[in-house]
Amino acid sequence: MSAFLKTVKESIHIPEIHGYKPSPLAAAGAVAAGIAVATITTRYALSFLKVPNLDQKPVFITGCDSGFGKALVLKLLKNGIPVIAGCLTEAGAGTLTNDAAGLPGKLKTLIIDVTSEESVKAAAKTVEESLENGQKLWALVTNAGILIYEGVGEWVPIESYKKTFDVNTLGTVRAVNAFLPQLRESEGRIVAMVSSGGRIAIPTLSSYCTSKFALEGYMDILRREVKQFNISVHILTPGRFKTGLTKATQSYPKSAAAWQALPTETKAVYGEGYLSKIDNAYYEVLEKDAYDDISAVTDAYYHALTARYPKLRYACGFDCWGIFLPTTFFTTEWQDWFLGLFFQMPTTAYVANKKAKKH
Repeated sequence: MSAFLKTVKESIHIPEIHGYKPSPLAAAGAVAAGIAVATITTRYALSFLKVPNLDQKPVFITGCDSGFGKALVLKLLKNGIPVIAGCLTEAGAGTLTNDAAGLPGKLKTLIIDVTSEESVKAAAKTVEESLENGQKLWALVTNAGILIYEGVGEWVPIESYKKTFDVNTLGTVRAVNAFLPQLRESEGRIVAMVSSGGRIAIPTLSSYCTSKFALEGYMDILRREVKQFNISVHILTPGRFKTGLTKATQSYPKSAAAWQALPTETKAVYGEGYLSKIDNAYYEVLEKDAYDDISAVTDAYYHALTARYPKLRYACGFDCWGIFLPTTFFTTEWQDWFLGLFFQMPTTAYVANKKAKKH
């Protein structure tokens, strides 16, 4: 430290201001602050620079039937960027085609099931064969995902964990592996939809958060492995936005079915009224205060695909960057306490009875 201060003192003239001459430490602080401001300002300015010739850079996106994926397709097309949209259903592809009519960007749709190795490989081949005029695939967006709510983790069948993992985690792995050869040629980008649920474990979302935590790890590994090919990897971690995934009332039949499938002794642990209580808690945490406007997510997607200097991570929504992500720096005890302010687990009959016996 003394050597650093000596260097600062010798290299910077420290003038007297009204008889006050700052100490070398204060001068060093001023220099550090200046560097920080310059760095932030420069990064902000650079964030507006765009990749050239975007109208010649096709993007392939999974999960385009609705929600974030469909909105991203339309945004790219409005800006003249060619898109190959992967949809799960013919109906979804047809609706997207109708909604995109008249937009300047060129749209092609194909059917893809990210849980099928054959379907994903066929999609990659179709995309490669559909590129025209020497174009190369610029980016892969792995947007397809599901959320299965069936009450608390103890109620969730193992098959639901497998299905969620197959779509959210392995679906991304399959797509990346299938499209990597094309992205090596273009030195392009991979953009993945992760979630705040990949950083914060939220009660009632056991299968979903498990799959997203795994996806977080995979994307970090992928980013470091493909850097040598000049392929960049970027992730989005949205907070709560209103899409088909977050319609709590649509999930209630699944939680009711999971409850009915429980053994009698397990139902007795929770109590007959527990299902409605946990359903309401799920609604409160996931849908009630979710954002109607999803533009924060589509704007982040768009920047990751078009900016010359994109971010590695995009936190979307105040609840994500202002609440959930900061708690990842807490100790486990503090994190449990803080998240408990937002999500209170209803008291089970088992616990209530034990307390009553003590009194």
